[in-house]
Amino acid sequence: MGTLTQTLAQVQNLLDDIETKAGVSAYLTTPATTTTTVADTWYPIAGTFQNDFDGFVFDTDHIKYMGSVDQEFEIDWHVSAKSDTNATTPHIAIKINGTVLSDEKMGAYQKTSGEVIAFSGTTKVTLSTNDEVQLVCQSDKAGAVLTFDHFNTTINKFFAARA
Repeated sequence: MGTLTQTLAQVQNLLDDIETKAGVSAYLTTPATTTTTVADTWYPIAGTFQNDFDGFVFDTDHIKYMGSVDQEFEIDWHVSAKSDTNATTPHIAIKINGTVLSDEKMGAYQKTSGEVIAFSGTTKVTLSTNDEVQLVCQSDKAGAVLTFDHFNTTINKFFAARA
């Protein structure tokens, strides 16, 4: 039989983490547009989202993690969108504290205006208290108007023991 090496405080922190609810479920309630005024520049995705938050709060155009401990989360998102511009490549990504997770961005070439393209992505992040998460988009063509017909996202907490 092994020896318990965690302190009582570490065990209590683990139990608190497991018991504390934290996560997000959000979806775009109606189609919304975002104008990419400058090419290859990230813009917050506009629109009204129906949100269900536990341990997060909405703050202008992003959400903040309000948990008291660093925690790993999985962010999943699924989008259908179109551009009003021919021969353009829109991209969708996640920003954490103002920095785009470039390895996780998704893009697709749209040959004709109004062609619907689908995106989805998954990433794992570690969030600390007051970290900001934002859904963003860009286009390789200045002035492209991106219309988001559907956007669903979830942020789910990983349950893993801390060292």
